[in-house]
Amino acid sequence: MWKNTIAIIGSNVNAVIFATRAKALNIKTICFAWNNCLDAKDVVDKFYLTDVLEPDKVVDICKKENIQGVLCATESALYDTACIASRLGLVCNSVEVAKNVTNKFYVRNNTNDLQFIKTPKYFIVCDDDNFDIDQIKKYPVIIKPVRSTAKKGITVVYSNNEVEAALDYACSSVTNNDGILVEEFLADGDEYSVESLSFNGKHHVIQITNKISSGPPHCIELEYHQGNVLNDDMHSKVVSAINELLTKLGITFGPCHTEIKIIGDKIYLIELNARMGGGGISYPLTELSTGYPYISAILLCSLNIFLPPPQNNYKGSEKYAGIYYVVKQNEYLKSILNNCDREEWFFKKEVNNAPLVEVTTNYERKNWFMYLSDHKIKF
Repeated sequence: MWKNTIAIIGSNVNAVIFATRAKALNIKTICFAWNNCLDAKDVVDKFYLTDVLEPDKVVDICKKENIQGVLCATESALYDTACIASRLGLVCNSVEVAKNVTNKFYVRNNTNDLQFIKTPKYFIVCDDDNFDIDQIKKYPVIIKPVRSTAKKGITVVYSNNEVEAALDYACSSVTNNDGILVEEFLADGDEYSVESLSFNGKHHVIQITNKISSGPPHCIELEYHQGNVLNDDMHSKVVSAINELLTKLGITFGPCHTEIKIIGDKIYLIELNARMGGGGISYPLTELSTGYPYISAILLCSLNIFLPPPQNNYKGSEKYAGIYYVVKQNEYLKSILNNCDREEWFFKKEVNNAPLVEVTTNYERKNWFMYLSDHKIKF
């Protein structure tokens, strides 16, 4: 007998993670998918596939199935998920918030006056047809779609001569009319992401991840490390920054994956994503390093149930966990990838036997290995 039933909007790898954990919690899952995305088809308890997501039909089915919670598995469906949950009277971020938080320009415009977290010094929105290059006052800048994920369509440019190609590349990744964001590129400092969970407007930092990227021009993320990646003082500053940021943007329920850069003692906002982090960050790394069942907490949150994290969770971790993605840019790791399963720190790996290629988005990373240890594993 099922305890509860939730709807999962989307059928990607996140949907598989949600559905697998739901089974362990005796929660029934009904998945709504479109565009022939079938990843979760054999994992969920019921599966509905349509050409496009049709919220009206989803709501009708949810009522018949006595759905008690709605989860979004893909960022592109955040708005529709909020509409569906709202019409069902279930907990969720407001429809307006869900519509706006995927827009990088909106987020910039509404967070440039915060105390604990800063934004790049200048930013403009344009499209390829009416962009005046004289608007760029100083290089380097980063050019990217207003709505995108996984580093898709982004380029760091250092001169006027590089702008046109970067705009064309960004436009090739645009699926709507929101345009292109051009902003200061913060070349210094270290990159981090913050996994959080909000419940009734209160925000809880679950884990902080140190990110190592390939650098310009496309800044592909190559390494993630969790553990004691910040000292206590900076941890506290990050917690204050995330609380301030999510409150300002109206986030009330669910996970967020916030990308930041720390330069000296200042915290800068790179991007906010009102979803769990991908690429292994939220699962399994966050659960491995903290011992907190983050995925379970996200599922329960959709049912209006709060699973409190340990009070000192953000101050440190039980263990160190991380992932190395192996691509052409760091091919020196190929031998480690091939032989790491004999190491004491080895947790999991995936190997694609095709030749390594230079990737331009996070979606293209096919080879990786994870570690779990009492210290950071470095090469």
